[in-house]
Amino acid sequence: MAKSAASYRNQAKALWKTFSKIQRVLGVRDGELAEMLCLSIKDFTRLRHEQRELSTSKIFSLADILHVSVENIWKDEIDYRALVESFHGNQAHIPERYDHAAFSKRRTAVTLVGFSEAAWGTTFANLTLRHFQIHPAALFRPDKMINIHFLTDFCAYLKRQGVAQNRFYEMGRFSVASNRGSALDQAIQKEKNARGVYERVFEELVNVYYDKNWNYGIRQLSNDHAVASIEPRQEVLAALGAGNMGSHLLCLFKAGVTASLLGYKGLTDAKVTHPKCRHKGDSECLYDIDFSEANFIQERRLSGLRQQYPVKHRLLF
Repeated sequence: MAKSAASYRNQAKALWKTFSKIQRVLGVRDGELAEMLCLSIKDFTRLRHEQRELSTSKIFSLADILHVSVENIWKDEIDYRALVESFHGNQAHIPERYDHAAFSKRRTAVTLVGFSEAAWGTTFANLTLRHFQIHPAALFRPDKMINIHFLTDFCAYLKRQGVAQNRFYEMGRFSVASNRGSALDQAIQKEKNARGVYERVFEELVNVYYDKNWNYGIRQLSNDHAVASIEPRQEVLAALGAGNMGSHLLCLFKAGVTASLLGYKGLTDAKVTHPKCRHKGDSECLYDIDFSEANFIQERRLSGLRQQYPVKHRLLF
């Protein structure tokens, strides 16, 4: 449905109001803002007086300089404190929405951004980060903390951009590549078999290397199969002021991470399903994990080694 002339006028007025706010917060003069918009001071003054709409290319020029998205400017969805920090060169700053009640390690954010870059290019990944007013440099330290809202918002944004639901599982599987050589990689390498990997990850490593948003646990465990449960920590919900957290998309991402854990040991992925999800009305999240194929492959490798290097027995007296 086409917009009316009145709608365009109102949109233009709101845009100039945002420009005025940006000027006031950053302390920039008309000439400086005009230059950011690739306008002469004469045209800038005329367009502001007439409250005329600007082309997307002009707004993109400003967004590029301010490290925000065009959408942020159009909708005035800007964290102005973060805007000031970025404008003055602080690339490590995290907007308030993602800085308080931070219980997630940034390594998960690194995986999401890393997959986006590998799948759709550096420009797409950087533009997506700009939408959240986060500079890539802020994610250089994967063991620093970030609010789970960033992970949820990032996934939701990708979905709005047309990313298919099954890609979020693939994103989780990418975690092995993004964490290769890390302390997490080294810890998992020490486990002798698949059962040991899942037992140690869900009972110990997940809270050390991933997050402290949820209580993770193993409900069932055998040599070929496990059932893992994830429930939100009440203290985190209280800090967030929410009754729930995360999203079904983030749960699919977690399923992919869970499936790929054996990749650190060079084994095939486990088969992971998500039969219960809090974001679909269930009381908890459950993950069913089948690693029988990985065990089969590992046994074949060991059998080959035993044939290649047979043990020579001798009696000792």
